[in-house]
Amino acid sequence: MAAAATSSQTHASSVENQRDYRRGFRDGFRDGYKDARDDCRMHRGNRGYSSGNSDYTRGYSHGYSAGFAEAEDRYC
Repeated sequence: MAAAATSSQTHASSVENQRDYRRGFRDGFRDGYKDARDDCRMHRGNRGYSSGNSDYTRGYSHGYSAGFAEAEDRYC
């Protein structure tokens, strides 16, 4: 029978999980930001989002999120 984790072990694990989450969030945010920035510059110049591209923008956002989630499920 396995012994229960002590409160200090549980706290250390929680802190490590938070650190991993923050590191993952930071890396994901940076990559997503860079991808969107580069894509916008390539497709629309430096004018930013226009109303004509709102469907594309929404689709890109949903697709990026879906692709990220699928890869996370498969590889993490």
